[in-house]
Amino acid sequence: MSEMDIDIDAVASKLGEELIEQILSNQPLEVIKAFLDGGSPIWYQNDNEGMSPLHAAAYVQNEELVQLLIEQGAVWNAGTCLPFLCTRESRCSLHRS
Repeated sequence: MSEMDIDIDAVASKLGEELIEQILSNQPLEVIKAFLDGGSPIWYQNDNEGMSPLHAAAYVQNEELVQLLIEQGAVWNAGTCLPFLCTRESRCSLHRS
């Protein structure tokens, strides 16, 4: 690999994780828009929890951001169980007994 070769997956992961972190820390909508305009992947989903920017926006209950992400093309029907949302009172379909 030469100095000019870029690991696209690594770049997407870094940008995606940064976007999710900004959303989870309740940054203003304009900050999130700047990340999106700067190329942060709206489709990103991390390997550890399956968290996406849309999941993060829903988790912090930011309806305006959820709407923006859907309008920008976020995948709204991803079939991932988020363990931190899967509680004894409300089991996801993957963990119901």
